[in-house]
Amino acid sequence: MPADADVNGEDPGLNGAPSALTAGARLSISAPGPASYLATGPSTASGDAVQIGSVTVNGDAATVSGDAWEAQVTLARGLNVLEVLGTEADGTHRAVRSALAGEFEAPTGFVDGAVQLHLATSVLDQLAPLAEQMLDPVGLSAQVTANNPVLVDGSMEVSALAVEFSGADVSLVPTDGSLQLTVTISDFHIPLSIIGAPLDFDAGDMTADALTITSGITIAAVDGELDVQLVSPAAAFTAFDVEVNNVLANLFIDPADMEGDVLAQLDPLLQSTIPGMISGFLDDLDLTVETEVLGQPLTVLPRFASVAISPAGIGLGVDVDLDAPGVLATGAGYLHAGPPAATTGDGVLVQVADDLANRALHELWGAGVLDLEIPVAPGDLTAFLLGAVGGVNGTGGSLGLSPRLPPVLVETSAGARLQLGEVDLTLGTPGGAFGDEVLFTVTIDAAADLVLADGAAGIVLSDAHVTAVPRGASASIPEVLDTVDAVEAALQLGMGTINDMLSFPLGEVTLPALTITRDASGLATDASLSAEALLGLLEGVEVPLPTPPEDPVVTDPPEDPVVTDPPEDPVVTDPPEDPVVMPPPPLWGQPYEVSVPSDATVYDDDWAVDIDDHTAWVCGFDDVVAYGDYGTWYLNRYADLDLHGSGNIVYARRGADVKLYGTDNIVYADDDADIDDYVGGNTIYIVDPLTFDTSDAPDDGC
Repeated sequence: MPADADVNGEDPGLNGAPSALTAGARLSISAPGPASYLATGPSTASGDAVQIGSVTVNGDAATVSGDAWEAQVTLARGLNVLEVLGTEADGTHRAVRSALAGEFEAPTGFVDGAVQLHLATSVLDQLAPLAEQMLDPVGLSAQVTANNPVLVDGSMEVSALAVEFSGADVSLVPTDGSLQLTVTISDFHIPLSIIGAPLDFDAGDMTADALTITSGITIAAVDGELDVQLVSPAAAFTAFDVEVNNVLANLFIDPADMEGDVLAQLDPLLQSTIPGMISGFLDDLDLTVETEVLGQPLTVLPRFASVAISPAGIGLGVDVDLDAPGVLATGAGYLHAGPPAATTGDGVLVQVADDLANRALHELWGAGVLDLEIPVAPGDLTAFLLGAVGGVNGTGGSLGLSPRLPPVLVETSAGARLQLGEVDLTLGTPGGAFGDEVLFTVTIDAAADLVLADGAAGIVLSDAHVTAVPRGASASIPEVLDTVDAVEAALQLGMGTINDMLSFPLGEVTLPALTITRDASGLATDASLSAEALLGLLEGVEVPLPTPPEDPVVTDPPEDPVVTDPPEDPVVTDPPEDPVVMPPPPLWGQPYEVSVPSDATVYDDDWAVDIDDHTAWVCGFDDVVAYGDYGTWYLNRYADLDLHGSGNIVYARRGADVKLYGTDNIVYADDDADIDDYVGGNTIYIVDPLTFDTSDAPDDGC
């Protein structure tokens, strides 16, 4: 951001030749001051009017008293441009000032209600086929056989060999506060293995015409994650029967007992499976993005803030934090209005609040990304602009932009507009008629459309209104004053260049074709997708329940791994007297929740830790190197841990990155975590998802 400077300009050529103005006549603006942040509503504008007979502000007469003028103006939310004209006997003077009006929020932390999603009932109906694919026999076989034996009676054990069925029908109905789930599995069949029966070994079959599962489902936002719980789950067989090949074994097996035992085991199976299915689908709505705009890194980190379930569908509120490292300026904050009222639709509806757009624009402005120096080669379209202000034809030059106020997105009577005010424009004109550089202050007000397509998000500008006024030494050159119209016209033609600057890639986030409209509240942009279009996206998608691979994949080390040496005199200690008790291994690929203890030490970025028997909690996007043994490490999303010690337990959430240089460590990793075992000898369990219970965690935690 440039230092405060007078952006007043005088244009004596506005209504005629610039050569006949009265000597000593002067028009200026003192209030509002340069790059002002003000409240909306009535405000007083004032300034000097030396040897000026009459003054107007945006066309309305001002009060002139002596050498001063004053006027009452009404400031609207957004950028307000005050054009002051002063008339004297020999011509007209012009001064321009911009002020940003509204409520402003500090550009830190999360933007509340930045994104709101609504899944209509029709969408839930279309999701049923996906849920039915999840209930595939291979996946269910893995779940059921993992709970063997299904019956123990004395020395006899009955185990399931597989699960077979002809089809599954899923119904998911939203009600006030919960979803009502009904799953009907037809022609249910489980082949059995019986050990300890008469003749030592036998086989049989468990059959039912149908297995019906019913449950309420609640979804809540807890610590930024979605917590899915079953309410009163129940299961029942229709026409249940058990047949064993050996007649004697039938004397030891009561079908009613077997049915009761199987139903009793279904409850924990449902509790561990169905919430994971729903959480897995909703987790795919994670919009975490690390991207770049004009070379500036920008991280978009969402968290679930609210869930509302009604007969109309499911509403999800998402808060979003934005981070552009190296922010240099904050001003009064970003233009803030609060989230719009949630809107429902017939399919998938996403409301992107203007607050999020304004926070993103503010982050880029504050980081200096919009301070641009653009070379202009001879023959470029923008070379016309240099020629208009006295540049030497065929020489080229440069175009510099430095906005003193952050860009804002606002709704006006003309629709959504992007407004950029008090931009210091420096036109490099080496050897030009008006010097080596010509200076202006400009404001830009353009129609703005949010675009989400082709793997990128951006704002497309059109219908631009540009106001330019010479500044500094250029304001005293009469010929420069005559170029204002040409400068404004050239900048209007240059909107295409700005559009390219306001687009950024979305990384791995893939978006379908969306219908983009402005929200009726005037505070958001809506993106909608029909239920039928969603079904088209889901056709052919197979999402079976994960099963343990026969040979777990272990990532090979890089060809030339960089291994950090431990300290010269590492502290080596014996295992603690009470070694860490390893938790039981979870089912491969199933949900797994871990409690973060109150005694965990919280680490943020760039720590090196050499402590044994240590409990640590690493925050998201932070890097830690650890050399200690027998510790327990909890890694938030997108945390990085280089672990050189041995005998540690590591819990790695989605996006975490763990590099293992020691041995005998156990890692419980979310399916979307990245685990590299460079030496072997470590145990890695993949769970999906891995979540943290932070109810007992330190108050100053992540």
